[in-house]
Amino acid sequence: QLHHHLYAAVPNGGPIAILKAERIAVHSATGFTISEWKWESSRALRLGWTHAHELVAVLESGRILLWSMQGERLADFGLGLACEANGLRDCALSPNGAVVLTQTLRLFALLSFEERTLVPLADP
Repeated sequence: QLHHHLYAAVPNGGPIAILKAERIAVHSATGFTISEWKWESSRALRLGWTHAHELVAVLESGRILLWSMQGERLADFGLGLACEANGLRDCALSPNGAVVLTQTLRLFALLSFEERTLVPLADP
């Protein structure tokens, strides 16, 4: 019943991360559990993976978390006042960055998880 949980799979048979019941589990494509840890953050909007196979979680609060496959927290950063003050409504992830939609319907692009440059996009 994956449709009841947040999940993200690395393309081409890579690991799968599943967030359910306040736990994150990372499994191999064959079902072997690689790691599992307690989810201690606010509500997640989306999970994804970077090119370096780091797990990305975008939170409703406007924060982004990065983990290794083994559950080591690598980064925790905010997307700036415009995103954090109002929260996020939705987002789309790529292996390099993200596009987020705030609750006030403003769009921002995070160009890189490493450089963390946030660019406001044109209002429709």
